[in-house]
Formats: sequence, structure tokens, C-alpha cells
Amino acid sequence: GRPCGSFGDVAILSFHPRKLVTTGQGGAVLTDNDEIAMRVREYRDSNVHSDSFRKVGFDLRPHEMGCAMGAVQMDRLDALLAERRELASCYDFLPFVRQRVINNGTTNFQSMVALLPKEEGNWPAESCQRADFVSFMASQGIEAQPGSYDLSQLAWVKRGTPPEGDGVPNSTLLQRRAVALPIHCGLSGDDVKRVVEACNRWLHRRGG
Repeated sequence: GRPCGSFGDVAILSFHPRKLVTTGQGGAVLTDNDEIAMRVREYRDSNVHSDSFRKVGFDLRPHEMGCAMGAVQMDRLDALLAERRELASCYDFLPFVRQRVINNGTTNFQSMVALLPKEEGNWPAESCQRADFVSFMASQGIEAQPGSYDLSQLAWVKRGTPPEGDGVPNSTLLQRRAVALPIHCGLSGDDVKRVVEACNRWLHRRGG
């Protein structure tokens, strides 16, 4: 019954361009702990104290134009949420299993992630299937992206993890079969219909 960011010692928000409320990049730290808030401000602002620098800090101050853009979106947040959820409902006809809200929760659908069907027959490895899907959608003028990554399989951490598929089967499945489809407030219901039709053409081409 409480929104994310309203509990715990610290919460972090992303204002990445794909998010519902964006400043172009960057994010925010939420806390009601005065000591944590002070330390965050120090690191954000080069650790300047009067005319001295106490320790290494960073220049992480947001720019005013981005903040103004974000503030305008906050004023329209309810309308943006309603629009995004309505757009997400247009994906009900998607021929893949897609993300859904569970346990009476709510979401802003900042992404629309779906699972490609399980491999059958002599089709190449599932990672190749996802690459084929992304390539096909691009040929239709539609951008699709990998829907998730299995962090244990990233090259710079892989040496210390179990062989692929041994320890994190759900992450491995998402790495191979999850795709992110277009969803943003500049999209229309007809646009989503075109995406769904392209997905059906890919399935037909695949033999599914």
C-alpha cells in the first residue's frame, strides 16, 4: 500500500530517457536520514566545504533544463501513468507471454518485456533466436532490444560464477528469450497494433 521510494533507509530513482519521468539522464536519491542526505550532497557537489575539499567528490549536479523538464512531467504524472497503462493494454493481443501486474500491484510500464517462445526442432541456440527477432523487427522499421541480461554471464564476472544455466536458470532463460518492445508516450494504439502484427509475421516466418 505504499509507493516505491517511501520506505527503507535509501531509495534511488532513475531519470533515464526511457523512464516515465525523465530529465534526459541521471537520477535522485530519496532518504529521510539527515546524515545520509548530507553525505549524498557532498559526493554530488565535489565535496566542497566553504573554501576546502575534505575528500574526493564528484560533479553530479543535474542541469537546470533537465530538472525543468522533469518538473513539468511530475505535474502531469497522473495523466502520463494513465496513458502508459492504456498503451500497455494494447499489447494484450501480443502472441508472446508478456509482463503483467501480479498480486494487485500497479506499475507504470516503463518497459514492455515479452518472452519469445521456447526453442523447438533444429532452430539454433535461443540467443540466436532473439538476435533473429531483433533483426527482423528492425527490417520492419520497429526497434526491439534484449529484455534482460544474466549478470552472471557478463564477461567481467563470469569467471567467478557457475557454468551457464547451472545456478540461475530463470536469469538464463530471460537472457536468451526476453525482448523489450516499444512503449512510450509518443506511441499510439495503431503503432502498437503494427508491432503486434510484425510479431505475428515473425512467428509465421519462424514456423510457430
